[in-house]
Amino acid sequence: GSSCSFRPLARSPLTLRASEGGDSLLSYVARLEFDIDGRQSTPSAIGFLLDRHYSVIREHAWKDIATADLREGDWVRVTLRLSTSRMRYFVAISDNVPGGLRPTDLELSGVADAGILSLASADSPWFSARQIDDRHARFYSEQLPPGTHEIYYYARATHAGRYTALPAIAELMYGNASVSRTNAARLTIGEPHSSASP
Repeated sequence: GSSCSFRPLARSPLTLRASEGGDSLLSYVARLEFDIDGRQSTPSAIGFLLDRHYSVIREHAWKDIATADLREGDWVRVTLRLSTSRMRYFVAISDNVPGGLRPTDLELSGVADAGILSLASADSPWFSARQIDDRHARFYSEQLPPGTHEIYYYARATHAGRYTALPAIAELMYGNASVSRTNAARLTIGEPHSSASP
């Protein structure tokens, strides 16, 4: 038998002691569990680098903005930029859509006017498969050459308020040698711009 002393959250070594003398074998199994608060997440990268930023339409063009400058009714473009220095296979990127934003597939007829469609950006052809719903935006690539690849999805700011954008994640679908997370962000959606009085 053995006894183990361990103080959680302390920077002290794990100590194992055999309860019997002699040359008996000593083994142990440890189960570690932890929670990560995604709202406080900072960027991390192993193998490749993922970045995320937000743009809105201002004066008929996409303008990068601070996440506190959104207004109810704004069209939002979310850019996910993945940089890799070597060929990757079976890459997945996933972004949790923050509350207050409603993703919209611009390719569906009737969801956007011609002005918005003309501003849609061409993204990386290497991410040919995608799934976008009210909660998640997911993109998949079977093979991804070295370089920087940008993909986009679009949403409407539908509800004023303060929201958390959890980290977007890029990872290999098979194996865990490469993974990258963006930082978390705070989105503040203000009331719609007031129209001028007649």
